[in-house]
Amino acid sequence: MYQKVNEITVEISNFLDQWEDDILSIFTDFEREELVFCDLYVYKDESGGIGGLFFFQEKEDLILIELDYLTPEHRNKGIGAAFLSPLFDQFKKRGFKKVIALTGEQIQLDYLSQLGFKESRTHAGKFERVFTQ
Repeated sequence: MYQKVNEITVEISNFLDQWEDDILSIFTDFEREELVFCDLYVYKDESGGIGGLFFFQEKEDLILIELDYLTPEHRNKGIGAAFLSPLFDQFKKRGFKKVIALTGEQIQLDYLSQLGFKESRTHAGKFERVFTQ
């Protein structure tokens, strides 16, 4: 289950340290310093441990995904899609026009395409999901 958090806790920081190599293999431009500007969500598994993170920023009429990460044992189980579908509905209701994600790694590209993302025509090297009215 994903939970909104208000700050980067020691537990989150330790998680980022532990999984840094895997995170950077998927999100090559990830910068931890950007997280202070983000809305933060933590995925906690059945045991109560962190299994993933979702961080995004609101910029005018856009949502910029800074990190959408699940550990390998939590991937391909529908966890991210089940969380993001209602969140994207909220973004649309709040008037955001699109969600933008930056990645070049195939694992993330496959995941994003399942969520309705396409390569951006206006933001080189990024992928976006446009909300239709």
